[in-house]
Amino acid sequence: MRTFWLGMLVVSLVGLTVGCRTIARKRVQPVPKKAVVENKPKAVPKKPSPVVKTPKRTTDQGDMKEATQRLTKARRLFMRGDYGPAEALLKEAITIFPFVPEANLLLGKIFLIRGAANRDLAMMDNARLMFEMARAMEPENTEITTLLELFRARRTD
Repeated sequence: MRTFWLGMLVVSLVGLTVGCRTIARKRVQPVPKKAVVENKPKAVPKKPSPVVKTPKRTTDQGDMKEATQRLTKARRLFMRGDYGPAEALLKEAITIFPFVPEANLLLGKIFLIRGAANRDLAMMDNARLMFEMARAMEPENTEITTLLELFRARRTD
C-alpha cells in the first residue's frame, strides 16, 4: 500500500510540476499592448482680457532730455510768475520722465503757492506729496527737507 501511495505522490508531483510549467509559460508570454488613450481635457477657449495691453515703454535718454527741456521752460515761467503754463509743462515733464526730482520740487512749490493763496487744503496736500516724491529721489536735498518741515509744524498745531 505504501508503494501505491508513493506512486500517487510522485504522479501528482510530476503532474503539478508539468502543470505549473505550462501555467508559467502562459504567464511569461508577452501580452500585446493596447493603444493607450489619454483622456485629455478639451481646450476651453479663453475669454478676451478686459485689460488693454500696450507695448512697454522704455525710458531712454531721449525722454530724459525732453523732460529736462520742459523743466527748463517751466523754471523760466515760474520765475516770471506764470504758474499755470509752468504747472502744465511740469506735469508733462513728469509724465515723460518721472525721475527728475527738480520737476517734482518745482511743481510742489506751485501747489504750495496756489494752496496758500486760496486756502485750499487739498492743494497743500498735493504740494506735500510732491515734496515727498522729490525727497525719495534726492534725500540729501536740504530745500526739500525744509519745505517738508513746514508741513510737520502745521500738523502739530
